[in-house]
Amino acid sequence: MKDMSYERLLEAKERKHKLEKAKQRLEELKQRIREQEMRITSLELQLETEQADVDKLNRMSLANLFHTILRSKEEQLEKERQEVLAATLKLQEAKQVLDDLHHEMAELRSSISSLQDAESMYEQLLAEKEAFLRSSPSSASELAAFETRIADQTILVKEIGFLPV
Repeated sequence: MKDMSYERLLEAKERKHKLEKAKQRLEELKQRIREQEMRITSLELQLETEQADVDKLNRMSLANLFHTILRSKEEQLEKERQEVLAATLKLQEAKQVLDDLHHEMAELRSSISSLQDAESMYEQLLAEKEAFLRSSPSSASELAAFETRIADQTILVKEIGFLPV
């Protein structure tokens, strides 16, 4: 019983630890997704601004006429088109990162789902181990001594003021 229960308890504790880490990672991913969505919104606004600059140069206007006369219209238009392309690429990259984050989150949620019983299994195995130890005469007296020491230490900690009374 002892070796088998130790292995089962260790496995349950490892699963519980994986669950805790997965939940922590899930919270981190949620934060990164929020940040990435804000970045995408900002990049979309930047792209709109850059595209408006290109559209403005393509329309006939006083500035357009001025740039044409000075032969700088094509240079300015090329510059604006490059800025649009750069903004588009940044936006596509940000959307890909967001898709990757959503994919990782889905995998993580699946993992959490498969580990959902880890805490209850661990508690159940601890209870079984405690029941086994209490049923053994030598272990029962050791457990009682440990419980007494824990109670004494808890009282001492409360007296010192580290725990609420």
